[in-house]
Amino acid sequence: MMLSTTSSLGWLLPIPTGMWIITLLSTAMLSWWCYRRHGLPTWAMCTLASLRFLAISMIIIILAGPVIEKTVRNEIRDRVVVLVDQSRSMTIRDTPSRDGALVARGSQIESIMSRSEVWNELGRGRIIEWFGFHDHPFSIDGPDGNSDPDPVDIPRVSGTGTDIIASINQLGLDDSINPNAGLIILSDGRSRSDSIRETATTLRSSGIPVHTIPIGPPDGGGDVAVESVVYPSTAYIGDSIPVVVDVSNRSGTGTGSDLILRDSDSGSILDRRTIEEDIDEYTLVGDSTVDGDVYWVVEITPLDDDPVPANNFRDLSIRVSDEPLRVLYIDGYPRWEYRYLKNLLIREESIVSSVMLLSADGDYAQEGDRPITRLPITTEEFRDFDVLVIGDIPSSTLTTEQQEIIEQLVVEGEMGILWIGGPYWTPVDWRGSTLESTIPFIPSVDPVRNEAPVHMIPTDESVQMGILRMDGGSDRSWPDEIADPSNPWSALQWFQVIDRNLVKPATQVLAESVELDFRSGVRHPLILIMQYGGGRSIYSATDETWRWRHGRGELLYERFWIPIIRSIVRSDRLGSDSIGFEFVPERVEMGQPQRIRLEVTDANLVEDLEDIIPVRIESDSGSRRSVELNRDSGGSSTWSSSWVPDEPGRWTVVPMDDSINSQTSRETTVFDRSGEMSDPSTNHAFLERISRQTGGTTVSPDDVSELLDIIPDRSIVSTTTIRDPLPGRWWMFCIPLLIFGVEWTGRRLFRLS
Repeated sequence: MMLSTTSSLGWLLPIPTGMWIITLLSTAMLSWWCYRRHGLPTWAMCTLASLRFLAISMIIIILAGPVIEKTVRNEIRDRVVVLVDQSRSMTIRDTPSRDGALVARGSQIESIMSRSEVWNELGRGRIIEWFGFHDHPFSIDGPDGNSDPDPVDIPRVSGTGTDIIASINQLGLDDSINPNAGLIILSDGRSRSDSIRETATTLRSSGIPVHTIPIGPPDGGGDVAVESVVYPSTAYIGDSIPVVVDVSNRSGTGTGSDLILRDSDSGSILDRRTIEEDIDEYTLVGDSTVDGDVYWVVEITPLDDDPVPANNFRDLSIRVSDEPLRVLYIDGYPRWEYRYLKNLLIREESIVSSVMLLSADGDYAQEGDRPITRLPITTEEFRDFDVLVIGDIPSSTLTTEQQEIIEQLVVEGEMGILWIGGPYWTPVDWRGSTLESTIPFIPSVDPVRNEAPVHMIPTDESVQMGILRMDGGSDRSWPDEIADPSNPWSALQWFQVIDRNLVKPATQVLAESVELDFRSGVRHPLILIMQYGGGRSIYSATDETWRWRHGRGELLYERFWIPIIRSIVRSDRLGSDSIGFEFVPERVEMGQPQRIRLEVTDANLVEDLEDIIPVRIESDSGSRRSVELNRDSGGSSTWSSSWVPDEPGRWTVVPMDDSINSQTSRETTVFDRSGEMSDPSTNHAFLERISRQTGGTTVSPDDVSELLDIIPDRSIVSTTTIRDPLPGRWWMFCIPLLIFGVEWTGRRLFRLS
């Protein structure tokens, strides 16, 4: 608001100038007429007439009411608000500069703000208010009009997300006493909320146009990024560990680049894939050769002018255990599959096996690394085994109590089951039993046995899980001689036909059959895997894989069964730690619930711990959250609770209880699908829509000077007149009396009165 005051002479009874002239002329003529016939000397007549003229004129002036007029000018300047995008997307280098090189979007904003001649002219006679914003607005310093137009010091970008609409609403444009000439937005158009209708209606009704200056390339640019990585957090030595990578290849930018799995310590390349335009998911496989924690990195080979190089890699850590796998194998009779699998389990150094052959005589010495004379009965006895292999045996082999124990251990993730179907009891005799729920499909009352030779091929699911990878070559593919229908020695002579309609929803098919003549075109499931609670169950619909020994000896047979058995227990409980955290799911989207689970295997520690265990969750950015884990019902050895992450990044849970080792921790990844760096594309169309619906204009960054012609002058100017009587106005009445007195004296001298 600006005030200015000017003073001048005025009248209570304003008389037009013409009337003043007529009045004064009439007064002069009247004064002359009064003395024209008295025979006075000319000088005397003029003097007396002038005195009368002055006296009468003075009386007229007094009657008109002379005053001092003060004119007060009141000006309310208009204002322009400038919103400057300060989110992390301003660090993306995809904006061409004048010399052709790609610069960050924030550099383009600096260049626009450095146009001081434009901003100085725009701010002449008005107020310009500068705000930065990401998900909310905040005040910033604008360009200094007195400095040379060189780089402008704008705040460091900090926002992980942009919300243009929320930022506009929080400005409080209607709360200002200064009229709004317009709102200018410098942004790439990225916004969590794109619902402009209500805000546009409010702005339009208030007469506030929004003028937008799009930042970044108009086509949105392209980027290749490692979107997500899924991998087992633990493995055994010798495992082929699958790393499933989801690659975002926007606009085909990364087509032809290499996706690499690299050992962080040695720098050696473990696996490599070429990124293709129409493929988003890739599976890389690395071998676990050392005991302990291994650190790998998934990375995309560097690209020229990559707009977001920070999203081209992802670190991962895997705990590799050399602890032998404990396997209990139960079969009904010495079929060929039993003989070869039993020998494989005994021969494999990473497996400690116990074998029970039910058809053997009473004096038969059961085989295995740890021979047993009877089946386990109690929960503790079953806990001595990680994997239970059930061959072709009747369900009555295990009592209801034994089956309930096995099922509970599988649910808790302490045991996995491998079913190997046979011609007699498995799976048909297990219908209605407790363990039927662990079979990946619903057993048929009248199972179909296909005795036509078939070959086995893996499915895409098995490739992603890294299980059926038997070829020792660099491509780690399925051997051609096993899948080739023209190869007789690798043919499976029979298999159980599993109706896909009976396959349970949580089941994945790992391998299928291929008919020799390819005429039917029907592929039946041969190997199925199902997640059952915290454990896994795998079913083999054939016991003919032993025939592969005719081709390459033990090699193919070993590479087929060992990874399958290990995959059953590829869980987070490997190792000798007596306590461990688990996140379910391992990766979670921001704003979605995630379960935190603490498992304690030390019986003494279980009794000492309270029913509520406080933990702290820390992010790599320094944020902290506190959560209380509650003991599960029944005096369980597990504690769990849920939390909802509200910030993306890597979070680590650590215990706050002094009785728990402070080094016990677990890491999870929280991702934000709407995050700034998850999609570097621009949204200039949204900015144009904002301008169009509010009556504003979209201005090119090169034509910022057009704002001078677009933004109107909405300042408000008003004037107020104050009339003050002349101070001591009484003396004015003395003047005509004095003049009349002088005139009367003159008339007495000339004997006129």
